[in-house]
Amino acid sequence: MSAWRHMLENTPIIASFRFTFDELQMAEHAHNKQQKVMKIIVSGVLILFATGLIAGRYFSEGIPINDLIVAAILIPVLIFLFGFLYSFSDKYFRKKQFSLRGDSNKQVVIKISQIEIESEVIGVAATKMNWSSLAQVSRSDKGFLFYTKLGTYIWIPQHAFQSKADVDLVTKFSKQLAPKYIEQK
Repeated sequence: MSAWRHMLENTPIIASFRFTFDELQMAEHAHNKQQKVMKIIVSGVLILFATGLIAGRYFSEGIPINDLIVAAILIPVLIFLFGFLYSFSDKYFRKKQFSLRGDSNKQVVIKISQIEIESEVIGVAATKMNWSSLAQVSRSDKGFLFYTKLGTYIWIPQHAFQSKADVDLVTKFSKQLAPKYIEQK
């Protein structure tokens, strides 16, 4: 169906996908994109702080240079190992938690028109909302996040749409009808 026909007849654009753990990760990645920058900054500050402590002790107490070199290598290695283990265990527990969700691995159908957004997890729940009930729409290279004023969001991956024309029309609706539209880089 052409984009013009959707607009003229007000027929909804339909997006459909299976909500898998990979979809959850894509949605979280798009949602947490700015938090990733913050994690890098915090890690850098921690490494600089630890290095400063070691250097301070070296200059104030005269720690042998060999101990200083060992500490300068050991601290970043320990921080890296902690981050790796945390990431591994976090993914394991998130995957386990995902399997307990009612919507895990269920088919999701979303209908978008100029009037409303309808979202249904087949056999679980359905919701309708007007564009005015959204706080913002954020688009990444992987899909859309429709944020409600309650702080929750609906994830719509780009591959769920039937055509690129549908993606372009949802982008146009979002720019015109959502209170705020953000294009993520």
